[in-house]
Amino acid sequence: MGLANVKLLICFTRPVKLHKPMYLLICNLAVVDIMITSSVIPTIIGVLFGTVKSISYVPCLIQMFVYHWSSVMEMFALAFMAFDRVLAVSYPFQYHNYLTNARTLITASILWLSSACIIAVTPATVIPLPHCYPKLKVGLVLTLEEWYGVVFVVIIGPPFVNPFVYCLRTKEIRFKLMKVF
Repeated sequence: MGLANVKLLICFTRPVKLHKPMYLLICNLAVVDIMITSSVIPTIIGVLFGTVKSISYVPCLIQMFVYHWSSVMEMFALAFMAFDRVLAVSYPFQYHNYLTNARTLITASILWLSSACIIAVTPATVIPLPHCYPKLKVGLVLTLEEWYGVVFVVIIGPPFVNPFVYCLRTKEIRFKLMKVF
């Protein structure tokens, strides 16, 4: 999943033909997906295979911040992509005047910064709470390993599907990927 997103980023950097707002938004989503998977998956895999028995408090807070920041940014990125398509359909002749590469990059940067500010509150509210225990209650009693297994499946879904859904439907990207292989 991370490999597909890295491959997309590499494919988009070279040809100038793909330097358009829509493709910049797909790159933004690929970066978000890489961030989501790389923030939590290594720890979850370590817990599931039994090599990691615990995580210290500060790395846990950092991991929590990065994961939630990525999740909020994924929602912002998908909303921005939807806005891009609405703008393209509603104003097809003025679209290129309204949404330029510079405006896309500025808006994406503002979204990254605002999502970080929104999520910065989360670790601050968790610091005074007691540390985690080996059992978490989530409607039913799950051990920490079972909980990580459930979270692993939930986390791996969207980043695995996004490259296929948003990229393989576009002729230019399909053609570029076919040339690579």
